Amino acid sequence: MSELPPDQLTDLPRLPPSARARPRLLERLDRWLPLTVLHAPGGAGKTTLAAQWTAAARGRGESVAWYDAASGGVDPAALASLTSALVGSGRRAALVVDRADALGPGGLRTLVERVRGSSSLHLVVALRAGHASVLRLRTEVESQVLTGADLALDADELLQLVDVPAPQDLLAWTDGHVGTVVSGLPLPGAGGGWSRERARAALGVRLDEVGSGLGLEVLATVAGSAVPSATLAPLLAQLDGDPLADLEQVGSVEVADDGLLVRTAPALREVLRRRVGLDAWGADLVGAVLRLRWWELLRDDPALLADLLTTLADDPVEAGPLATQLRVEGLVGPAVEPAPGTSRPDLAACTVRVLACRRRGDLPGARDAVRRGEALTTAGRPEAAVVRRFALEAGLACFEAGDVESARRWWLRAHAALAGETEAAALLALAAALEADHQALASWSGWAGHDESDAHRLARAIGALDRLELAEAGRELAAVARTGLAGDLWYLVAAVGAELALMTPARSEALHVLRQQRAEHALRAPVGSMARCTLDTAELDLLLATGRATEAATVLEWMTDSAATRLVRGRLALMAGDLEVAGAELAAVAHPPTSPRRLRMEALLLTAETHRRADRTAAARTAGDELTLRAPWPRLLELVPGGPVHPASVEVVQLTSREREILEMLRGPLPRDSIAAALFVSTNTVKTQLQALYRKLGATTREEAVSRAYALGLLD
Repeated sequence: MSELPPDQLTDLPRLPPSARARPRLLERLDRWLPLTVLHAPGGAGKTTLAAQWTAAARGRGESVAWYDAASGGVDPAALASLTSALVGSGRRAALVVDRADALGPGGLRTLVERVRGSSSLHLVVALRAGHASVLRLRTEVESQVLTGADLALDADELLQLVDVPAPQDLLAWTDGHVGTVVSGLPLPGAGGGWSRERARAALGVRLDEVGSGLGLEVLATVAGSAVPSATLAPLLAQLDGDPLADLEQVGSVEVADDGLLVRTAPALREVLRRRVGLDAWGADLVGAVLRLRWWELLRDDPALLADLLTTLADDPVEAGPLATQLRVEGLVGPAVEPAPGTSRPDLAACTVRVLACRRRGDLPGARDAVRRGEALTTAGRPEAAVVRRFALEAGLACFEAGDVESARRWWLRAHAALAGETEAAALLALAAALEADHQALASWSGWAGHDESDAHRLARAIGALDRLELAEAGRELAAVARTGLAGDLWYLVAAVGAELALMTPARSEALHVLRQQRAEHALRAPVGSMARCTLDTAELDLLLATGRATEAATVLEWMTDSAATRLVRGRLALMAGDLEVAGAELAAVAHPPTSPRRLRMEALLLTAETHRRADRTAAARTAGDELTLRAPWPRLLELVPGGPVHPASVEVVQLTSREREILEMLRGPLPRDSIAAALFVSTNTVKTQLQALYRKLGATTREEAVSRAYALGLLD
């Protein structure tokens, strides 16, 4: 048996001096498991990562041997013997085998079998191909696998790239492999990875002649993935098996029935989202990104596209139906080009129209665009991705208009458009949560998988809240609140936060926060919208829970009539002791089959309580039996007046419009004669009206009346 060449056990490959460490990956290797497999195509960064970790571990005094299996003179038996010796020594050590494919399946299996049961040796192997025997052994050895998807740059690392001051430094860091940044994995070259020639041809960038004038283009290439689909898709189509699976995991491509679809990777979208509006990045770079990739952004994240476009100056755009629509909607920036390759520009234009109307709060305009686009979703067999994007936007437009059933139908269509779709599944989970349909919530949440969108987090938060798992609801809400108040579902973030606060002593503070949020986003909650109705209901719930029933009654006077407001009126009447009014209002919610399921269940519970207080035992039992059949969730029982949330009874003071005018003047220094003059009535008339006002407020003096008015919420 030959000895291993000493230099193969000591010398590391030479890395560029500017090559930066990637802490999140180095930490994975620091776990010191018996087996770590770096499994990715050539050029993905396996050697660089392994060498950096080896150098760092040696710097800490660890015993780490390095072996390049492809350097010549390979003797798998000698390497296996060395591994056995390291395991037998009982000392903590590591063996890193780079380019381990050269050992062959048998050599690899022998090597991995040596570390089985070891607690001291850490074996790291870097592989291009997926060796079935090695991957099967993972079930017998404590191990981890870092794939090409793990090695792809995440948002934080991309942000470091765009902050690199000199393009030369940027290229040195990536060692010229810009394709790794662009797609999440390198594209196949002569040696299985990127060559500079292939990179230059695919990216349109002369990587070896980067000058001051070309720095922006290189930054745009790296940070913006500025490669048109028509160029990138044929190259990506050469991949198959594990590399293609990694690309799908990264989110750079999607395999659909109509071919390979190039996507805007989530990490890139996160970078763009973080840098929107920041002078440090600059409109020039945003423009460079959008010129070639705006269609992918429209398909994958239209809200982000709109945010990016609004940071740019209005300039003429290229001709074409979709570009024209962008210009009409005021969502265009400099030199935006027509969408490459879509066979349904009219449907894409409708998508933009729906998006623009939604963002302006023009709900009728959005619904009109939905109706016009519906006919285009079947004509001419449009691409599944185009239909999916339109269906998602159409569903949001219907949802924001309060038509949850139509929204659900559109999202079902979006989910059916592409296999493995998760965005629509998350929205369907949210719709189920709002309806208190917990079985459907669990099902759609399963389809959404690990989707961490605002919609999915809100759905999980609502479900946890219904189960009275307040800590879990708080965690989900905290995660979405960091960005959700700027998104399409901001009003649900605010309302669910208020509903969570209902179950805690912090109700007064929550009311103040909710009103602040409403003031900041007032233009985004037009009358008749889901946002306005949702926020009105949340505010009324907080008012009743804090005993401010008179203020709640005042707010109800100007609210649009709906099942939600009728439910609040019924609750208020029940708490004020007006059982006849309570019964009528609650019946209007509990009996019609068109009422939302969540509201019907709550109305049934309040109806049972109304009958109980009126000593109608049989009727109370009937309502309770019907409610039991619907399996009420735990939180519902907490909302009964007299329970932990709402007081059993409240005082409601109803004032006439003239009495309100006088009350407003009472808190100022005006004497009675001046009040009469301001209202163009006699002093005696004001005196009579003051007596009636004092009687309603239970006051005998001006100061007492004003104090009571503040306490009841009649004065702000």
